[in-house]
Amino acid sequence: MKKSILIVALSLVLCGCSASGQNTPEPTATNGPPVPKDEITDEEKTLRMIQECIDDYNNNMIADREEYFQTDIPSLPLELSALPQITSLDDLEPYEEPYATAFFTGLQQLDERYSVIYRVYRPNNGSFWANGSIEFRIDPEKVTKDDSRFTEYRDALYWLLPNGSAALKYLHGLDVELAEDSTDGIYHEVFSIGDTDIHSIDALRAYAEQFYDRSFLEARYYTASFYSSLPVYKEEGGKLYCIESDLTYAFTPEYEPAYIIAASDDNGIVTLNLLSSVMGSLQPQVREVILRRTEYGFILPGETQ
Repeated sequence: MKKSILIVALSLVLCGCSASGQNTPEPTATNGPPVPKDEITDEEKTLRMIQECIDDYNNNMIADREEYFQTDIPSLPLELSALPQITSLDDLEPYEEPYATAFFTGLQQLDERYSVIYRVYRPNNGSFWANGSIEFRIDPEKVTKDDSRFTEYRDALYWLLPNGSAALKYLHGLDVELAEDSTDGIYHEVFSIGDTDIHSIDALRAYAEQFYDRSFLEARYYTASFYSSLPVYKEEGGKLYCIESDLTYAFTPEYEPAYIIAASDDNGIVTLNLLSSVMGSLQPQVREVILRRTEYGFILPGETQ
């Protein structure tokens, strides 16, 4: 009797489980809700990202993108007004680069002189600026050397660029001759700074401000050089002292004032497009330098691009 009751009860439990199982979805291998499959291909993502980049240039959004992503983005060359939109990656020529790290690199010829290269490093549904880069180029053979239209700017650059670069090195404590011994184990007396006659912080500031805008220097250099808890320079007992630096100055292309491509003057703010060189060889990349006209001549309001 007890055995029969047990069999009936077990049957009811099994039937109940079976009925309940009919309305219960099969368990999934994930710990959360099912994730929709991404059916957009990498090529489609790449195309969308490049189209976004083009739209940003054509809608004057580059300054906003620079601020948001905290990065430097090449300006549209002065002689171009917009970028042509593309509808397919086939609108771009495949561009092979040595040691390439990009998923896709494509070149578009804009006119008989200018071209643009788009690079997408990781195609995704995010922004082009977080995962891509752009480069504007011009055929160096089609740039007039020592163009007479730009003589004033060219003369200013020949003076500003090398001296301005030297001033930034000095602010970092580079190219500074120091005493071998240090009284506190940190600071060494300054014997000379480059080929200048600078022996005080005020003199170093005055030297740098011949070439760069003061507000730029204060924002980017002066705190670390003079006013931090452990500045590069300090004065004590009428002498100038400097921390011995093991920094090396980063490689930068050599800008070529002889090859100014175009110029624009907006109320004393002069934007220049020009070429640069590497080991004496002209490069096709379009570079940008901005000058500010003052009553004493031109200065650099910020770092070159």
